[in-house]
Amino acid sequence: MLKQVLAGNEPTMSDQIKLDAPLQAENGAVVPIVVSTTLPAPESIAVVVPKNPTPLLSMFETTARTGSFFRMRIKMAGTDEVIVYVKSGGQWFMTSQEVRVAVGGCG
Repeated sequence: MLKQVLAGNEPTMSDQIKLDAPLQAENGAVVPIVVSTTLPAPESIAVVVPKNPTPLLSMFETTARTGSFFRMRIKMAGTDEVIVYVKSGGQWFMTSQEVRVAVGGCG
């Protein structure tokens, strides 16, 4: 799945992507996250939780009008990394954060 999204490109860690997520979520069914980036002209943003039954949670195609900031609530099966990938200038960048989940929300 990830190979298809990234089209075989290796992502680079970037401090220009900001992921705000709780360090611990009481309920994995409702985990709030905020994603923003200062990368120039982002083209796509993907949110992935690798151990979820469906790892790719969302994929956004962005334009200058849509901006590069969004909030959402995600479901997490259990404690895992939340990974955000941003495509800018034809190259993929990423950041991640571990979220500890007390009660899984994908069951």
